[in-house]
Amino acid sequence: MTSNYTFEEYCPEWPAAFAAETGRLREMLGDVLTGIRNIGSTSARGLAAKAAIDLMPVTEDVACIDDCNEQLQEAGYHPWGEYGLPGRPLFGKVAEGVRTHNLHF
Repeated sequence: MTSNYTFEEYCPEWPAAFAAETGRLREMLGDVLTGIRNIGSTSARGLAAKAAIDLMPVTEDVACIDDCNEQLQEAGYHPWGEYGLPGRPLFGKVAEGVRTHNLHF
């Protein structure tokens, strides 16, 4: 999977993009999630950023995310494994060669 990042001026639509993806994740994963945090550069108002929405879905037991891999892939997320941080599965969503979302469980 390829992903290219470019830095952009702050976009006032980023909070709405976070909220929309949060809704999709809550609908898809339901009770698996105890919360979802907006992290990364797009969460800082006024900051130029990589235009990828970074979300941190929170769960009581991160091991249960393995059971959600198929649902996440059907929603366009690619599993990256622990990506250098043990116990933290990472998923990325790409549209037109550009990473649009990251999930840091």
